Amino acid sequence: MLPATVKAVLLAASDEDAAVQEEAQGVNRVLMGLARLMAQGGVREEDDSAGTGAGTGEGKGSTRGGGGSVVGSAAAGGNATKHDLSALSQELVEVEEVDRGDGTLIDPSGGGQLSPTDVRMLVEMVTKYVSSDSKLCRAWSLAWLLLLLELHPGHVMASVDAVSRPLLANVSNESISEGELGSHLEVLGAMCKVDPDAFRGRMLRSVLEQLRNRERLRETRGAKILRHLCDLLDSRATYVTLARLLRGAVDDAEDSSADIARSA
Repeated sequence: MLPATVKAVLLAASDEDAAVQEEAQGVNRVLMGLARLMAQGGVREEDDSAGTGAGTGEGKGSTRGGGGSVVGSAAAGGNATKHDLSALSQELVEVEEVDRGDGTLIDPSGGGQLSPTDVRMLVEMVTKYVSSDSKLCRAWSLAWLLLLLELHPGHVMASVDAVSRPLLANVSNESISEGELGSHLEVLGAMCKVDPDAFRGRMLRSVLEQLRNRERLRETRGAKILRHLCDLLDSRATYVTLARLLRGAVDDAEDSSADIARSA
């Protein structure tokens, strides 16, 4: 349920109707809170208690989305209307605010954790929308990636190449504002902190290659990008890694020049 519903909300972020975007923002905020609760083993996605409308979508806060559930309708239908999002927001708020002593929606035993399949689908889906033409959609996708890196870091890093590819592509996109550029670098920095030994060098190498190959990007944003990364990460380790990468690039260039001279 959660991946499909998040997808509907991200699609709504691209809607030209400001009212739809406003409703979607509220829903997105509640969904992120719900994801945090589920990561803590707090909320069951299916309420099978007697007398709560299980399987029909009529019980208070039922998130499975059967029958008349707005969650199910939004998840299945893709784009949601303002009315759909408003009702969905109310339904999710009821789930988020339900009394922990009730026992019907709150499950301290851990039955409410997202399955590995759901987490993988969520990672794949929000990564896809990092490349959206909508600035708002991109911003929410980045926020979801930061949350998933906090709650499920292993699942995100299991798809490290697929996740980092659109982030790095946007770093070199000069149409991205400097504020948004900082958000992309923040996600990349969070990925480095999860796996500094394996990912930091690869990420910095990719950034340096983009700066080397794109003169305008290097002149307008190169120093800001590297300074921001140093602020986000361990400054000393980052400077050492950059120095080694730059030294390697110089050595490669010198070797290439020598090969050309010998073949001339």
